[in-house]
Amino acid sequence: MSTATITCPKCHKEVAKGEVQERRSFGVYAGKFCESCCSGYRDNCGLDQAQGSQADLDEPIEPEEYYGSEYEDIEYDDLC
Repeated sequence: MSTATITCPKCHKEVAKGEVQERRSFGVYAGKFCESCCSGYRDNCGLDQAQGSQADLDEPIEPEEYYGSEYEDIEYDDLC
């Protein structure tokens, strides 16, 4: 009996069907991919260590925290 396989959308390798799952890194949706692809994330998507905390991130989750609210009123046409 053969095991069903699926192509990982991130690395394009054939893996066991159940291995491709929705993954999170630091509590934020990272995508659907296999366990091997988790090594590309600092917290390994929580596979072999605890899931990272958003408080531990070096970069902000929300753009306003990074760019500030003064950019809210800029229209696309103002940029062109």
